[in-house]
Amino acid sequence: MNKVPIVTLIALVVKLVLIGVETTKAVNQISSEYGVSFDELWSELPSSFK
Repeated sequence: MNKVPIVTLIALVVKLVLIGVETTKAVNQISSEYGVSFDELWSELPSSFK
């Protein structure tokens, strides 16, 4: 299985936030779906979305 680039996962988180999902829930959802740690995604998320 190919690993999804972190930038793609961050884009998915941002998309969820823009449609109204709370940020930590969006990060949790994407981290669960793609097998990436919450902390890894959170640390790459732009501060304006935190």
